[in-house]
Amino acid sequence: MKNTKNRKENVDFLAEIKNTKEYTKHAENADVKIKTAVEIYKARKELGISQQELAKKIESTQKVISKIENADVNIGSDLLYRITKVLNLQSDTLGRIFDCDTPVLMLTFPNNENNTEVKNQINNFITKKEEIEIQYK
Repeated sequence: MKNTKNRKENVDFLAEIKNTKEYTKHAENADVKIKTAVEIYKARKELGISQQELAKKIESTQKVISKIENADVNIGSDLLYRITKVLNLQSDTLGRIFDCDTPVLMLTFPNNENNTEVKNQINNFITKKEEIEIQYK
């Protein structure tokens, strides 16, 4: 008679792990990093600039760009903003990265007093859903 006490059942550990909240959280984070890496790489190549050139334009290093394009790092909003500006990433690209059905709107204003009222109106619209009044001169 065979000893079955020490025999383990065939368990699919990967399937069990995939059902945990921690796995889902890490998978979602990895998905965003990979999408960010792909979009930044594609945009940089389309512009024909090197990692070194991009790094210089966003005041960073080639090593950071390499880590971003290899999905090895989470990038902060400030760095993402600078990259977006230099690579001219559009709202639909950002929507693909973050799985947004709603278009993402990024506005850039020079730092001067003339734009303060526009910025305030936009902030009021976002936070209070107030109407924006735009006048062109």
